[in-house]
Amino acid sequence: MLATVRVGVEEEGYARLREFADRVAVLLRTVRAGDPVTRTRRAPDP
Repeated sequence: MLATVRVGVEEEGYARLREFADRVAVLLRTVRAGDPVTRTRRAPDP
């Protein structure tokens, strides 16, 4: 039971971290190259 809860929390944490990193990466790419082409070249979610 405890292990299941722990894994669930860790997965949620990783998901939030990845979402945040994704936003930052997109933001940086958008700022660096002002053209809309870079925004579409984003890696698809698995």
